[in-house]
Amino acid sequence: MFLYCIYNVSNYLLISAGINTPPALLGIALLFVFLCVYQCVPKPLVYASRILLSHLSLLFIPAIVAVANYTDLIANHALALVLAIVISTLVSLAVVGVLCQHLIKTIELESNSLGQTASDDGSEINPND
Repeated sequence: MFLYCIYNVSNYLLISAGINTPPALLGIALLFVFLCVYQCVPKPLVYASRILLSHLSLLFIPAIVAVANYTDLIANHALALVLAIVISTLVSLAVVGVLCQHLIKTIELESNSLGQTASDDGSEINPND
């Protein structure tokens, strides 16, 4: 019922604003904001998510059917699809790599400011010992 209410609110907001976007996208954003503000997952949402997650593979069926229905279109634009997949994957890997390096440097700076250094095996050594 909770998810249905969020969907209806997002549907109403999009229709009243005249925006042509799937209501589920705004619903996900509203749910995210609600969970950040509430800082706890309501029990009805936990129950609904467990049911959905137990049948997650069924949610991929529409995508599989779409691929089967549009094989000619996919075949005609195969190069563009492959390039889009490869480029987006490389960009994602680069962004994750840069973020990881930044986080590692930040953690090392914080541990050095606390007077700790990391050893090769990952354990921390206090230089004052």
